[in-house]
Amino acid sequence: MSDGGIALLGFGAQAVGGSNDTAVCHVTVVGSATGNGSFANCIGSHRTIVFDVGGTITFGVTLNNVSYLTIDGSTAPSPGVTFARTSGTGDNLSLEGTGTHHIIVKGLTFINGQDGINATSGAHDILITNVAAYGNLDGNIDVAGETAPSPNTYNITVQYSIIGKHDGSQGGTGGALITGATVSEHHNLYAPAGSTGGNAEGERLPAVHCNYSPVAAPNADIRNNLVWHWGRGAAATGSGYGTAVAYTCTANVVNNYYNSATSNASDAITNGFYGTGSTANMYVAGNVSGNNVTINSVNNHAEFTIPSWAQIPTQTACDAARDVRDHAGPKFKDTYLQSLISGLATLPGCP
Repeated sequence: MSDGGIALLGFGAQAVGGSNDTAVCHVTVVGSATGNGSFANCIGSHRTIVFDVGGTITFGVTLNNVSYLTIDGSTAPSPGVTFARTSGTGDNLSLEGTGTHHIIVKGLTFINGQDGINATSGAHDILITNVAAYGNLDGNIDVAGETAPSPNTYNITVQYSIIGKHDGSQGGTGGALITGATVSEHHNLYAPAGSTGGNAEGERLPAVHCNYSPVAAPNADIRNNLVWHWGRGAAATGSGYGTAVAYTCTANVVNNYYNSATSNASDAITNGFYGTGSTANMYVAGNVSGNNVTINSVNNHAEFTIPSWAQIPTQTACDAARDVRDHAGPKFKDTYLQSLISGLATLPGCP
């Protein structure tokens, strides 16, 4: 499938958003939380939201019992649209509950929230594409299941997005967390260097675990991502991992490119990192390390079969890294995002 020229791939590929509906709501004012022309006033099912103006939305929004909705930030003129909460610790954009499904979110930047953007509490059939999230207090982009037997969050794709530094001043751990089921993360840039605060670990890129949510097989299909300069500390030079699959989760980790800031972070892929006595099931193949780390040796399982409708045409790790460098994130990038991209001119270990 595709939506406005963007290929919909992975487990979120069946999210149709508002593409089958004629209703279009235009955001003409970004500075107001309510009223005609505001983003909040446009929220609803069976529609597409477009932006006639660029700027910053300073309040958080929760979608609950909203379906068949496209939020298209790529329609905004310069400087694009950024969600940046100015008060409280709530999320910038939260997609919550079993009644929230068939949502497409694209072309937006999320900063300063508790989570930048998340899908949680049973939301399903969601595609998040070409967004950027950094400087949030907990997760930049999280796909979170809930404590069993609550409904799991499932059929989610995060693609061609930028997950940057993290604000750990309130103890959150940043990056990207997956505790849902059937989640695809592909062609994303994970670049946590510059994380600050009390828990500036610069990890979870992504972290897949299930200590408080139901288990599905596979929990995640992680392929063709670019994971850059991770590790503990603001400079991301401490120990750490590029991708972790923990407890008894299942995942494919295929054809990703990893380059850590120092050799300290040599455990680029980790098996069973959390959970005493538990082991994750991981198919690990085709990944490339810019640090010459042998990262495919932790493979302990055959590749988990992905349904044909959710499969991602797989590139080599180096081709994917160049693709991510050239195409990830929103159309308009702020100074920080531009600096991340400019730092990827050379990809060690790639021809």
